[in-house]
Amino acid sequence: MDERRTLSLNVFLNTLEEGCKNERRYCFILGAGASKTSGIPTGEELAKQWHGEILEQCSKEEIKELKKRLGVRSTKPSSRAYFDLYAMRFFPDYQNGSAFLERTLERAQPSLGYYPLAALLANTRNNLVITTNFDSLVEDALFIYTDKRPIVISSLKRPPPLRPGAAGPVHQLQHQPAHHRQAPPGPVL
Repeated sequence: MDERRTLSLNVFLNTLEEGCKNERRYCFILGAGASKTSGIPTGEELAKQWHGEILEQCSKEEIKELKKRLGVRSTKPSSRAYFDLYAMRFFPDYQNGSAFLERTLERAQPSLGYYPLAALLANTRNNLVITTNFDSLVEDALFIYTDKRPIVISSLKRPPPLRPGAAGPVHQLQHQPAHHRQAPPGPVL
């Protein structure tokens, strides 16, 4: 890990407080680890789970054929293989994948760390979150802990321009949920 980019909690909080006093604006960038303490498995954990299920459900020959059919290069269980393993695990009926993810997400509640984030988003000029996550924990925290309604932008494409100083908190998702991804063609039944 690059030591220049690692801050202690005290240094981070002091820097944030001083920056806010000096009217600096900050954007919060969240990744999969932000949802972990709220009960949502990371992409790598899901990839490992799906990899194991694929090995249990399919023969080596079926795996080879499925990889070819879906254009999967690697099934090594990692966060990089998340989408490929999702496609293989839930082929040919991706609605089962959607249902799995919905069940996983519906049990999650914003963990303690979302409270100060919601307060910062609602009560300061630091009101932008960019995330690759497809859960609603940032929005949930804003609804639970504040009286602010977030503007949520969810797109694989370039987001619409926001005017500087947008009034409400902004939560920009950098991709659509995996279950909204264009599914490969399934078998004709």
